[in-house]
Amino acid sequence: MKKFNILFFSVIFIFITGFIFSSCQKNQQSTNEPTYSSDEFLAQSIFTNSTDIGNEAYNVVNFFKSSAAETNYLGGCSTITLDTNARPRVLTIDFGNTNCKGKDGRYRRGKILISFNGPYWKPGTVITYRFDNYFVNDNKISGSKSIINRGLNKKGHLIFTTEVIGVITKKDNGGTISWTSKFIREWARGMTTPKDRKDDVFLITGTSYGVRANGVAWESKIVKPLVKILSCKYFVAGTVNIKIQGRATRVLDYGEGLCDNIATITINGETKTITLK
Repeated sequence: MKKFNILFFSVIFIFITGFIFSSCQKNQQSTNEPTYSSDEFLAQSIFTNSTDIGNEAYNVVNFFKSSAAETNYLGGCSTITLDTNARPRVLTIDFGNTNCKGKDGRYRRGKILISFNGPYWKPGTVITYRFDNYFVNDNKISGSKSIINRGLNKKGHLIFTTEVIGVITKKDNGGTISWTSKFIREWARGMTTPKDRKDDVFLITGTSYGVRANGVAWESKIVKPLVKILSCKYFVAGTVNIKIQGRATRVLDYGEGLCDNIATITINGETKTITLK
């Protein structure tokens, strides 16, 4: 078993989930509309970020040694343990019992436990995420997430399927969000340049389903593949339909290729610009 404190290591990503939905602020949003879209973004962001955290931790224990200040999520108070005797292997990321601030500004505590039976790039590899008393900005995260490498498609691109069954207990008695998702991610560009992660491009499709504490459900479906470029913090293109029980469908559009924090939401034919955090 190997045990490392990340104060002595740095990291770059060798793989990426490519899927980060940021919570957003809506210009001129109606105060009568519940923030279902924000709940969807919160769930997407947190469960996707668990993969980003795992990527950093895996690199820390296997590759580069430098300053922890270069990591985005782990924070100097994290401890990483890789059990090489277990089958499948288990990577444990322990943020401790008190909030640990990452470079991304989020506070985390508790543990993420990741089991895997092979390298991320190898067809057939299964990676499973579990959460042990894990909190992000005082929101408690429960459930599981799995990623499976499905091999190459007809274009010669690696395909990954990702499934989440999760619950978020929101801070300050804000209720719970039950959230499930099934996504397909295509590594469309950058596979042949493993040392240059900035040229990587991913295409994401799939659906998710959520239920708020009041029992009202919503469903989102990617109707135009989301485009994630590793060199850009935001999605640069793609469209998502969000259907809310008893309410009009929202259409979220990330644009046509520019790397910026601007998107639009259309409801009943009315389009509003939103700013992604």
